[in-house]
Amino acid sequence: MRESLNAMGRTSSTAIAMIWGSWLALVLLLALIKPLGPEIQGVIGEVAVVIHMAVTLLVISQLFAKRIALILALSLVLRTALVFWDLNFRDVFLLTNSGADTEMFYYWAVEVGEDLGLLSADIRGGAFSKMFGLLFYLTGPIRVFAQYTNALFGLTSVILIHQILIQLPLRDRSAQRALALAAFLPNALVLSAIFLRESVIALLVTISVVSFVRWYQSGSFRHIVVAIGSVLSASIFHAGVIAVGLGMIFVFLAYQPGKGRFGPGWKTVPYLILFAAIVFLVATRYPDLFLGKFEQVKSGEDVIDIANFRGGGSKYLTDVEVQSYGDLVRYGPLRSLYFLAAPLPWDFRGLTDVFAFLFDSVFYLGSVIAFLLQYRRLAASERALGIGVLVVILVSVTVFGAGVSNSGTALRHRFKLLALFLTLAALAMTKSRSELSMVHRSTRSNQRLLETAGAPNHEADNE
Repeated sequence: MRESLNAMGRTSSTAIAMIWGSWLALVLLLALIKPLGPEIQGVIGEVAVVIHMAVTLLVISQLFAKRIALILALSLVLRTALVFWDLNFRDVFLLTNSGADTEMFYYWAVEVGEDLGLLSADIRGGAFSKMFGLLFYLTGPIRVFAQYTNALFGLTSVILIHQILIQLPLRDRSAQRALALAAFLPNALVLSAIFLRESVIALLVTISVVSFVRWYQSGSFRHIVVAIGSVLSASIFHAGVIAVGLGMIFVFLAYQPGKGRFGPGWKTVPYLILFAAIVFLVATRYPDLFLGKFEQVKSGEDVIDIANFRGGGSKYLTDVEVQSYGDLVRYGPLRSLYFLAAPLPWDFRGLTDVFAFLFDSVFYLGSVIAFLLQYRRLAASERALGIGVLVVILVSVTVFGAGVSNSGTALRHRFKLLALFLTLAALAMTKSRSELSMVHRSTRSNQRLLETAGAPNHEADNE
């Protein structure tokens, strides 16, 4: 069984390596033809996207089982179609969250591509614009290729979620449903197709969750390093993601994978303290890089001001005013609930809000509810993993909920946590304790039958 899981994990890793290896080859090719000028770059960019999409579809079809391949392929096609829609048909219908912020990120990416000196400057586009600015420096400002790259971040997240699913005792149909959720959530599709940073952050958080699940099963310290390292990398793009790491560190300290129970595991504490010290020193040495979002917080009054800020047309809880830290704690659960579920029915402004609630809010809120309802029927290992994921979600949602006050921003931020909620939803679909017990008994019975059938008949030999 373990060999089979490792083989499937290697398949996903091979697919990711081939997808991004071919992407890098195209980047080098686009760099070579950059001198041809901007007039032809747009056409060449579109051709490059079509070529790479064809290569990726071929890789998927060859490496994955038929139904999994179909889900992944359709997800890529939809994301790519949304990229072309956003760039060519926004006058017909503007995709959600495409607009002022996407143009700001793109503007600064182009600026960085033209002047690499901005890499060391404090620019509004932050690390995301600097990352794509480096790409534009090599290839020229080919926006269609940049947004397609964002779509590849989204597809890679889905492939990594597949790695999580194969670690869980799921029926094939349940695993396919869980993967389809990750592949086709409308908000996830859109956010990975437009020029926003959410897709790369969600990818890094997904890498962290993969390592978190593997640590639960193996207890290997290297998975802790990868999990926290990935969160730190994500915090370069948005400091709020640090909350995911804080939740994970709490679980790392509280759970003992070797014994399968919660309680202080003294063997890992020294390593975690050393690792936490290194992370602290790095973060404090480079605060602008990892904690830039918190620079505006200079005092306790700033925290209160942020909690009371209401911006955008989709703002909520306008009647709730925070005047003290006590109010922040008192209203914390309510703000967290709104962060998960907004826009709620009583705040609907039109069909867009109704669609967002039905196809996004219901998933995030429903994942938590489904796990809690199924908790008693789950096997001990799935219960323990679910509690750990729930702790990370609770810490993350509390931090994000305290600073978010409108449903549009909530939609973007909770997408960053998609892998956590998807894992929780998948755990609710896993086989029950009784089903697993029947499987184990059947396996042991078959093994005894095989041993009996294969045992030599010594009495006959003696005769």
